[in-house]
Amino acid sequence: MFSSIPKREPAWATAPASADCDFRHPVSGPAAEWLIGVLLRGFGAEGVQVTGRLRQGGERTGHFLAKDASGSWVAHVKPHSVEGDLDLAAEIADWLDLGEIPVAHYRRMEDGGADHSDDDLFVTVTRYHPARHCAYTIDDAKAVGGGLAKLHLRLAEYPSAEAVRRRASDFARDLAQTRKTVVEKGAPDVPERWRGAVENAARNHVPEDAFEGAAQCGHGDLSPGNIIFGATGQAVFCDFEDSAFCYQPRSFDLAMAIRSEEHTSELQSH
Repeated sequence: MFSSIPKREPAWATAPASADCDFRHPVSGPAAEWLIGVLLRGFGAEGVQVTGRLRQGGERTGHFLAKDASGSWVAHVKPHSVEGDLDLAAEIADWLDLGEIPVAHYRRMEDGGADHSDDDLFVTVTRYHPARHCAYTIDDAKAVGGGLAKLHLRLAEYPSAEAVRRRASDFARDLAQTRKTVVEKGAPDVPERWRGAVENAARNHVPEDAFEGAAQCGHGDLSPGNIIFGATGQAVFCDFEDSAFCYQPRSFDLAMAIRSEEHTSELQSH
């Protein structure tokens, strides 16, 4: 579990106390009023309430729990967005949801877009699932494996796969060009204390992926922070922004999960 995920009260009686997703922190008046205004304008909600936030604080950014007549939703407020990716990411989440894959799918704005900008902040809204984060048990591992297998089978039939493949190709090309520029010209725009590390990473980066198997659409960011578990133990997949340009063999998602867990353990050990 990422160190950025705070410890909270259990989402239900039998959930591990240190690994839930409860929105129990109060939201300050100005932040709540601003978010309600954004939701009313961007998503056409009526009678919307902001009932809590994931982390304590008074700022407008973060994850908030919002409710209206249609149910409960998680509003994610952040200072930037991946331009042009969110709509495709929302389509992928919708495709999985239609295939009965448990996902936190995106709620569309009134104009059909997946996010709304206001005062230089971006808001996305996804369905709320009462859930917990990974407890690192054998049962959780089985739930992730079984859920991921179904997710990949469904994504293998995604009708807009070519759009994802093109985005992935453009991203890889841009990354390779950036690496070449850093290796040949250095990184003058990077602060001096980090420049050596950036240049060394660029020289040692291998742009060609070496994953076995046929490429297809994938999740793209399969970290412990993007998988939650319902009361029945099933894995629910979240955050599909990287799915918009993830066209890799299925082993890529497994490698991402392993790498994320190793990085998390390293952070916690320090």
